[in-house]
Amino acid sequence: MKQHKLNSEEIDLIINAAYNDLSLINKLRAYLLINKNEEAKRIYDEYKETAESVKEITQYEMSEELEHKIKNIIGLKTEERRSFVTDLYSLIIMKPVAASLTAVLLVITISTSVLLNNNRTVENNNYSQAEIEMAELHTKQALEMVSSILTNTSNKVRKDILKNTVSSEINKGINIVNQLFIEGEKNEN
Repeated sequence: MKQHKLNSEEIDLIINAAYNDLSLINKLRAYLLINKNEEAKRIYDEYKETAESVKEITQYEMSEELEHKIKNIIGLKTEERRSFVTDLYSLIIMKPVAASLTAVLLVITISTSVLLNNNRTVENNNYSQAEIEMAELHTKQALEMVSSILTNTSNKVRKDILKNTVSSEINKGINIVNQLFIEGEKNEN
């Protein structure tokens, strides 16, 4: 058998062959390499043995209590059963998207009712000018409140959620990847 230093692509090919995770053409390439190179054969045998032992492992169902303890240890939040009222409260009050949708629906409802009422003739309406002006004032105030809610929601999404929550999670992920690269470089040296 010929000996040459295996590159990372060849090693990956051998490992995937051991786990039987290759296309037909790549399987042929891997087996040719394994037959020609002793180091490739040794790596293949090691990973094949590992793959077979992994397949023999039976799946273990852990109790919910143990799963909850493990999640607490590693810092994952566990899902707790919540009531319908709690879900409804969190949907309407806690979520900025839900608040935005509610505000938009309110605006659409008010606009539709105003448009439908404007199509009626003036003869059918027995409202005084003062009542009409009061209704117009109330409508303007309602629209200002909706505008304020939408602005606050937009600011909250931009500043709090995107800036703090999303970016902090992305930064944590990047830091973990960087740590892994640093540890990998130490292990290679």
